[in-house]
Order: sequence, then structure tokens, then C-alpha cells
Amino acid sequence: MKRIEKKGTCASEIKMAGTRVFKKIYLDNNIDANAIKDGVRILEELYPDQISKPLQIDITEKLENQYNQLIFSYEQELLTPWINDSWISSHKLHKLGQIILMQQSALVSHGLTFVDARPSNYQLTGTFRLVDLGSIKPLQEYALESFINDFNNHFIKPLLLEKKLGIPVNKFYKGGLQTCEIDTLKIVSTLRKPDLIKAGLKDWLNIFVSKQLAKSSTQFISYITSKIAQSNEIPTKRASRKTRKLDRLLKIVEPNLATETIWANYQCFHDSIYMSNKRKAVESFLSTESKESLIVDLGSNTTNLGDFRSNSICFVDSDMAICNYLERNMKRNDLVICTDIAEELVNLQENAKSALNADGNADKAIAMGIIHHIAISGGISTECICSGFATVYKKILLEFIEKEDPMLQFLFYKKKESIPWEWEQQKKIWGKNFKISQPKRLSKTRFYVILERL
Repeated sequence: MKRIEKKGTCASEIKMAGTRVFKKIYLDNNIDANAIKDGVRILEELYPDQISKPLQIDITEKLENQYNQLIFSYEQELLTPWINDSWISSHKLHKLGQIILMQQSALVSHGLTFVDARPSNYQLTGTFRLVDLGSIKPLQEYALESFINDFNNHFIKPLLLEKKLGIPVNKFYKGGLQTCEIDTLKIVSTLRKPDLIKAGLKDWLNIFVSKQLAKSSTQFISYITSKIAQSNEIPTKRASRKTRKLDRLLKIVEPNLATETIWANYQCFHDSIYMSNKRKAVESFLSTESKESLIVDLGSNTTNLGDFRSNSICFVDSDMAICNYLERNMKRNDLVICTDIAEELVNLQENAKSALNADGNADKAIAMGIIHHIAISGGISTECICSGFATVYKKILLEFIEKEDPMLQFLFYKKKESIPWEWEQQKKIWGKNFKISQPKRLSKTRFYVILERL
């Protein structure tokens, strides 16, 4: 079995074999074990679509270094695709936050709570299913405060920073900002939102106290630790009020979902004949693939792939407004991944699961009207693009734009660099890894080819 390492697993083990995941959690007593079992039962009854049901649960007692220790083991199905938090849209993050608070309210009403709140605890596709069952604890002060702090760091802060400062939530996670002590008081002090200002004050106080504790004596730390250990259960009414306060904060930081993006007039920029030819090329490409297949659409924009398709699409774009638009308008089995394609290509590992192939679940792609943006705007070579695509894709629908095209001339003008872009030169590079079909015209300056990996 393959061992999986992730943050938050110092008191647990995760292993994978085939289509199964096996988890062990080391607990101190039966109270914690029963809390997980009860919490799972409650969530299964109330929200069966939002939890990955354990196929088997086993509790054993083990003597470890003269300490009695319980091992809580359970088995789950391996859920795919697995979307990282650094690929998430703000619309999806906000929706997940609502689901977590809904589950938290149910747990609190039964004397339980989550101890943390992280996107990585859930499968971020479909209905958002909880996989980290060990995050369920008895309702005690320390556990509830831990949940509230985690929810602020992983949901309220990234959504607030995107809303007020324009920092996309996927960049927030990519930079690991959820682990930083971000003082939001200066940001929220300009807003007339009492709940948000109170949260900012609490945030500032937590940071201040943490810094002071770091300078404290060992005796004082021991005293504080003993007080935390004596923490009693918190009344459910009080815990419910705290949960409702988080819900109000989440409403305040709800993303500004623009009805139009900077690419809203893309179809108006090009003539109808080109757009019609492009649609037919995509339609023809999709028709050759099975209905069950997942196809990656690189640089998706808001172009509607429409009802003519039966395939599922993994939309990949770097524009958060576009990703939020796609999240609201996609079909049930579609995916949306918000990431920088050029950056993914530069950091791609051999045979890697990547945002570009939906965590290894897709090997065919549509790359219409995007290669010139990746190369010129993204600043990477065709060799890098080609080798990266050959790593993750078996077949690609590729649009090539010639130098005479106004859009390409504009990009060259902005870049002010000499870039070899004649098709005969590009063809030699792509031909090293792919069999190239005969070009078919879309317009005077644009054509497409089918690439099949050698």
C-alpha cells in the first residue's frame, strides 16, 4: 500500500491501495471514537451526498509505550478527480463554506463539532464530500474555537482579500497564506459591518496573544495548557450562536460575481464565419470521443460548448471572473480549474497529476485560441509547451494563429521580442512528440490541426 503524507496527519496514517483509502487515527479514549461514529451517522442521515461514507470502521486498543491508545480505522472509496485548493474558484470556496457550516450546525445540535475547516478535507467536485472523518470531535470549547479559527483562516480571509484587495483565492492558497498571521483589522475597519469588525479585532487579539505566549516562561505555558485540558463542554445554544455568526461573516464576504468578464465581447471581436468554423471543429473533435470521457478545455473563456456535447469538460482558465462564471453555468459532471497554464507547464513533473489533466483523469485537450497567449504572454517557449502537453495529453485539438493575425501582432507589439512563429518552424517542434494532421482553415490567419502523441 502507498502511504500518503499530508498536513494534519501527525496523529494518523493514510494509505492507498487500488480504489480504496485506508485511514488510522490515534485517539486517547472512547469518547473521541464515539464522537466520530456518531458524527458520521448524523451527517449520513441528514446530508448523505456531502460525506464519503466509510465502507468499514474498526476500533482497536493498543498498548504504546505504557499508554493505552485507541486506533480508529476506517476504509473509504478513492474519490477522483481530486482538486487542490490552489485550483479553486471563489464561487466554489464560498459554496463549500456554506456546506461546512450546514454540517457544523447539525453536529453542534447533537453535542459535536468539527475541530478544523479546510477545503482539503473535502472532495472539491460534485456535491463536496467530506473525507476527513477524524475532524469530528465532542463539543468542547477548545475544539469549537479551533474550528472557528480555521474557518476564518481558510474561508473568511481568502474571500475577504479577494473581495477588497483583488487577490484571487487560488493565489491565496497557492502562496500558503492560510498559514500566515494576517491581521485583517486594517481592511475591515473601513467597512460598516459590525460582525466583520469584531472578527478583525478578535483576529488582531489572537495574533497579539500568540506572540506574547511565544515569549512566555515554560511555567506559564504549562499553566495555560492545564487550563485548556480542563475545558468543559460548551452549551449547544452558545455554540449555535457562534456558528450563525460565521454564517453572517460568510454572507458579507460573498464573491462579487461579475455578469461580464473582460472577454465578454470575444465573439463580437471575431467574424461569424470564423466563430462558426471554430465551433464545428470543436464539435467534430468531441464527437470522436466517448461520452464518458473527460476533455480538458484550455483557456476556456466564456465560450459556450453548448448542448451539442455529451462529454464532460474540465474548464481551465486563469481569470477568476471567468472561472466563477463557468462554475455557475457548467453541466453536472463538468469541472472548473482556476490556474495559470504557463506556470503549470513550467512546473510540470514527468507523468505528473496536474491541473492540466484534472489530477490525471483526462488525456485529451482542446487548445483553441490559447497557444499564442501561453507562449507570448506567458513567456515560455514552444518546446516547453510541446513537451508539457506530450506529458499529459494523448490527443489535442490545436489552433494556430499566423503572424498576420491582428491579435498576434498586438501581442508581439506589447512583448517587443523577436519570437519565431512561422508554422514551418513550429511544426518541427510539435512533430518531435506528435503526429500532426493536415491543417484546416478557420479564417485567413487561423487554422487548426489534430495532434496525436507518438
